[in-house]
Amino acid sequence: MDAAFNELKATGHNNFGGIIKWMKESKLIDGNPESIKSIKALFAGQNLKNIGPDEFKNAMSKFAASNGISFDQISQKLMSGAKIVANFYQGSQSEDYHDDDHEYDLEYDAQDDYDD
Repeated sequence: MDAAFNELKATGHNNFGGIIKWMKESKLIDGNPESIKSIKALFAGQNLKNIGPDEFKNAMSKFAASNGISFDQISQKLMSGAKIVANFYQGSQSEDYHDDDHEYDLEYDAQDDYDD
């Protein structure tokens, strides 16, 4: 998982939007507002524009514990989605990620309605 995170960081997408994209492509979350809000809470007090590897691992450990799964299971799922995300960033000139229901600014979380 470290190598995949480092790739994300190398492309400059180690921010909240990039993490959400990665988690969604890894089938860890479905991208609904509540799941995004719960992930954002895991990064409370962190710089969401530049998430470091330790902050990311800490958040994923919390995510695993809150979902009753192991950190290794989370790592495996993230690795499954890492190639999809890497291909997306390498082949896209767009700074936005769009899906059917949401738009994420990959420079920062553009969905302020997830703030409490």
